Amino acid sequence: MRKWSLPARLQLPRVLLDRAVAMRLYIIGGVGLCLLFVLLYYAGEGLADAQRQELWNRVAVGRDVASDVEGANAPSPPMDAMSLTEQAPESIDGVPSIRETSADVPTWVQPFRGAKLWREVTGEEAIAQVSQWEYLRVKTAELGRFQVEGGSGDAASVNGWIDIDDVGISGPPPSWVRANWDAPLFAGAESDDAVGALPAGADVVVTEQPTGARISVYVPSDPAARNSAYGWVEADAVVPSNRPEGVALPSPSFRAVPVGRSEIYRVRPGDSPVTIATRFGVPWEELVRRNDLAPAAPLVVGQVLRLPVAADTSQPASHKPDQVRDVAPGPIGAEYAVAVDGESGEILWAREANSAVAPASLTKIVTALVVLDQARLSDSVTVHVDSRRMPESTVMGLEPDEELTVEDLLYGLMLPSGNDAAVALAEHVAGSVEAFVALMNGKVRSLGLTSTRMVNPHGLDAPGHVTSAYDMAMLAREGMRNPVFRELAMARSHEIPRGKGYSLGNLNQLLWLFPGADGVKIGYTDAAGRAIVGSASQGGHRVFVTLMRSPNTYGDSAALLDWAFASFTWPE
Repeated sequence: MRKWSLPARLQLPRVLLDRAVAMRLYIIGGVGLCLLFVLLYYAGEGLADAQRQELWNRVAVGRDVASDVEGANAPSPPMDAMSLTEQAPESIDGVPSIRETSADVPTWVQPFRGAKLWREVTGEEAIAQVSQWEYLRVKTAELGRFQVEGGSGDAASVNGWIDIDDVGISGPPPSWVRANWDAPLFAGAESDDAVGALPAGADVVVTEQPTGARISVYVPSDPAARNSAYGWVEADAVVPSNRPEGVALPSPSFRAVPVGRSEIYRVRPGDSPVTIATRFGVPWEELVRRNDLAPAAPLVVGQVLRLPVAADTSQPASHKPDQVRDVAPGPIGAEYAVAVDGESGEILWAREANSAVAPASLTKIVTALVVLDQARLSDSVTVHVDSRRMPESTVMGLEPDEELTVEDLLYGLMLPSGNDAAVALAEHVAGSVEAFVALMNGKVRSLGLTSTRMVNPHGLDAPGHVTSAYDMAMLAREGMRNPVFRELAMARSHEIPRGKGYSLGNLNQLLWLFPGADGVKIGYTDAAGRAIVGSASQGGHRVFVTLMRSPNTYGDSAALLDWAFASFTWPE
């Protein structure tokens, strides 16, 4: 059979066929090269991202990244004391061996007050003075002292011994970064809302593990400044730097140390859960519950343990509530929380209750306590504060040259959470904000609370302005013993005829939402999140709850108060 083909006149010249094949090959080759370049580009980007993340991981754990960049060999990131409590021990026949294990030695400590560095573990020869908040690396612990090295000033590069009771467990020194150019500070890791600006050349502290393309920082500026110094900055806008001279702050993981409290015990070298439980005649399970410990977590030398308060023979033992339901409260979303019995001060439930956190407007509880100590309600106050110059604050609405009373300003402080009222009261009582802050810290210390350090009277974020959930509950408890403070805390509204006239409403919605609620204060800042100290009474017995960094302050408050009143009874 003859094979069919196109007539010769319809066939393409061979040269054209060769050109078509070549063109196809060129196109295929070009597309292949483009794909190769794209793959190489993304591979390079992935490697760069991995290296960048590694850099910021080093920053987050306190590595000397600047020296790494210069080619120095940096040591492995030290394990801070907090991580020690997250290691679960092995079990033998179902019983955690940790009960018999002696307390571990922390890696880092910080003096919470000026302290002496001793030459010997038992001697009284001082070789240096260590300043507050110096970072000291622990080598070992014996008797009642840590052997430490490091520090600055007189204690720089000095080895010696420091009393355990003068320091708190901390983490490694935080890392610092410097702005390459003027950069915005954002409200969150993914937020588009700018809360401030970071000027070129500014040194800032890295406060959290870097997330994505941003890192969390705060700016160590004037402690009394009313503008938030916290925010998130683009990682590409900063480079690692060193701590500026003269700046000393507690580590974000610093564990507060109550001073002068008979119910507080500091773990000593050689202690174990068994020896502590035996010494004080308290079941270890009770200490676990009271201190919100992981049951199988090892102890750390210097760790603070709250013991059951010894019976007070001057008061009836019935003042303490009895737990009648051994159930946990429902889901509580707050990062820091505590429930405290108003009569005895007993902790009923706690979560990170002694950890340092920004207090926001809960600060005003301390402000009110100091004012009630130092001034008369009828005192006349000439206002110098202009609320119109405080656009980022909650205010009472004060204007210069108004004539009001201390009582008027206290209502403006507590109900609408007026930052202008806080400053006006501070200036009236002490002459300046700085002098008033000294009175605030003196009041806190007089109550034996050492987790709290105030640097302003209103509570806007500022470096070193910290408290704890437990301290705030105890400060509110102190306030509610004062009938004037109690009236301020429970008032839903208040009318002021003086000045330009004020009609004030209380921002604390718990007063409307929970039966028996009678206080105390709410607050919010970027660093503190949503916070509340709530108070409620049922059957003549009051319970305080503090929730900080809570996604639902009123829901958490109601859940914890319901649980407390359902789980405890107060003998008549």
